[in-house]
Amino acid sequence: MDRYTPNFIWRNENALVDHGLIIEQELPYIVAKRKYEETPVLGSNRILHEWFEDYEPYDLEISNVSIPYENLAKVKRWLLGESTLITHNDPDKYCHAVCNMSKEQPYQNEWGIFYTFSIVFRCDPLKYRVNEPKIKLKHGANFVTNHGDDKSAPFFEFESSGGDITLECNEYKLTIMNTGKGKVTVDTELAMCVQNNIQLRTKGKWMRVSPGNQTIKVTGNNISGKIQMRGVYL
Repeated sequence: MDRYTPNFIWRNENALVDHGLIIEQELPYIVAKRKYEETPVLGSNRILHEWFEDYEPYDLEISNVSIPYENLAKVKRWLLGESTLITHNDPDKYCHAVCNMSKEQPYQNEWGIFYTFSIVFRCDPLKYRVNEPKIKLKHGANFVTNHGDDKSAPFFEFESSGGDITLECNEYKLTIMNTGKGKVTVDTELAMCVQNNIQLRTKGKWMRVSPGNQTIKVTGNNISGKIQMRGVYL
């Protein structure tokens, strides 16, 4: 995508190239708002604000969109449901979104030549890198970088020779217990460790990796491993 031409990719299809959408206004870049819990303090004019490291979803509205008259049926089917969204002003990142969830979608017929309308995407608050690479891990200390804006919940893959595997990063330590020989996956976001379609037992704290340079220590009977950082961006 040309970063200077308003455009987006939805359901792996390019709005301009695949559907002929013409967007007259620049797409906004929205930073998600932190989700605070407010607690009044009795006997005081102060309010206690607590943040639990989560963010609020937001609406991305794209106004003044037009399509050729003959493309209406295809576009109506395309702009439905849930998918990943990539915009021209941040083309190397994507977010999860739902299209036109909260209201009806009117299409205005302009003299039988084209239709004009607006689009609203209800977006998850955090973005992720497109095609983020996996980084090789060795036994012992591994120096890695989280390029994101906040803590990430990484995904691990290991080839195990059997036994326990332990992962450590700062205050986080997780042990995958009694692995067998073969591939083991560890999804710290879903708190799941799987081998041969069976969930393995674990003990410890599911890892979160802070932004910047970090050290991840891997010990146990693993032969080789990889990490996908799954860095998150605002």
